[in-house]
Amino acid sequence: MNDGKTFRETLREERDKLRQMNFREKREHIWAYYKLPIFFTLILIFVGGSIINALVNPPKEDYLYIAWLAPGVHPAFLLELGERLHPIVYDPERQRVSVSSYTVTEDPQMNAALQARFAAMVRMASIDVILTNREGIEELTEMGWIRPVCDVLRVYPAPLYDRLVPYPTGAYYIAISLSGSALLEEVGISTADLYLSIMANAERIEPIAQALEEMLR
Repeated sequence: MNDGKTFRETLREERDKLRQMNFREKREHIWAYYKLPIFFTLILIFVGGSIINALVNPPKEDYLYIAWLAPGVHPAFLLELGERLHPIVYDPERQRVSVSSYTVTEDPQMNAALQARFAAMVRMASIDVILTNREGIEELTEMGWIRPVCDVLRVYPAPLYDRLVPYPTGAYYIAISLSGSALLEEVGISTADLYLSIMANAERIEPIAQALEEMLR
C-alpha cells in the first residue's frame, strides 16, 4: 500500500532514498526491488527486437536443399557450392540454395542430432537432392528414399547416358554420376565416387533440374 501517497510522491521518496546510498547499496536495492520489472523489460526488448529483425530481414527460404551424405568434406566447400549454385535461384533476395552435411562423425551426440534433423527434414519434404557415394546410393535405394531420375529428366541428353546408374532390376535409373564435374572440383570437392539422387518426396523439380545442369555444365 502507498498510504494515500501519490505516484509522484512515491518516486520522490525512492529517489531520496537512493541518494543516501553508496554504489553497492544502490545496486543491491535496485536488484532486490526491481529485478522482476528489469527481467520482463529485457524479455520485451529481446522479443521486440527479434520481431523487428524478422520483419526487416526475413530469413530466406530454400529454393533448393541439398543433403551431403558422402564421406566428410570441409563445410567451407559445401557453403561455396551453395553460393556457386545461387544464380539458378528465381528470387535471390528471398531464396537460397542450401547445402548441409549429414555425414557420420566420431561424436555419438552429434550423430544423434544429425540423424534427428535429417529425419525431420525428410518428413517435411524439405530435402530435394542427395549427394553421396555409390554405397550410399544402394542403401538409400533399399530404404525406398530416392525416386527415379526420369521424374526430373524427361529426356536424357546423349552425354548423360554414361552417367546414369540403373536400379538393380534395370527398370529405371536411380542416380547420376557427378564424376569430373567442373563446378564441384572447382570448389574443392572430389567427384571420383560421387552421385546425385533425388529424394522420393522432393517437390521442387525445376530447381533440381537447374542444379543438375549447372553441375554437369
